Amino acid sequence: MKYFFYCVAFLLASQFVNAQADKVFLHNGKVLEVKVLRVGEQLLFKYPKEDVENSISKFAVSKVLYSSGREESITDKITVTSEKDFENVIILQKGTSLTGLKRLGDVKGKAMGTALANMNKVKTRAENEIKKEAAKMGGVFLLLDNYQVTDSQPSIAYGKTNITGTAYSY
Repeated sequence: MKYFFYCVAFLLASQFVNAQADKVFLHNGKVLEVKVLRVGEQLLFKYPKEDVENSISKFAVSKVLYSSGREESITDKITVTSEKDFENVIILQKGTSLTGLKRLGDVKGKAMGTALANMNKVKTRAENEIKKEAAKMGGVFLLLDNYQVTDSQPSIAYGKTNITGTAYSY
C-alpha cells in the first residue's frame, strides 16, 4: 500500500513540475519545454533544473504557450518551396540573431544597367536575383554580407550592383 501511495505522489509531483514549464513551438516542428525569461529579437529561456540562459532567434519560433495558459504568437512561418517563392525570402540585417536557424550556404546576385538606367531598378534586380538563389536552396532568410553598388559615371557607361550573402532556413 505504501508503494502505491508513493507512486501516486510521484506521478502527481511530476505532473506539477511539467505543468510549470512553458512550451516553445518552433517552425521546424520541435517543441521546447522551458522557462521563458524574455521575448524580443531573441527568445531568452532556461531549461528546467538549469541556470544557464539560452536564446533562439524569434524567426525560429512560432508561438509560446506559457504555464499560465496564455498563448503568444511570435512569428508566422514563411514558406519557400521553389524559386517562384523568391518574393517570400526575407533579407535580415547584420546583427540579427540566427540562433536556431539552419545555414544552407552562400549565394550571390548581380545586375548591370546602362548609364541611362535607374540605379534603384538595378539594385532591385540584383536583390531579386540573390533571393531567387536562396529560394532554390529552400532558404527563407538571407543575411547579406556585401552590398556593392557602382553608379554610372561619365567615364563608366554602366552601373552595377553585386550582392553576396548567406541563406538560412528553419
